[in-house]
Amino acid sequence: MNTRSKKSIQEKVDFEWNTDNIFNIGQLKIVYFHIVSALSLLILDLLIIGYGIIAFHEMKYSVK
Repeated sequence: MNTRSKKSIQEKVDFEWNTDNIFNIGQLKIVYFHIVSALSLLILDLLIIGYGIIAFHEMKYSVK
């Protein structure tokens, strides 16, 4: 009887560890998704600003 209770406790511990591990992996995926989306938005903003500066210079020099 003592070995059975130890086994059930061990199974509970294993199950809790597995769910914690799955949750941490899910959190890491969310963090990576936020980092990637923030970097892609930053690159997109830099491209838009760069094209705006180029267009402004073209407009400024084409007036002369």
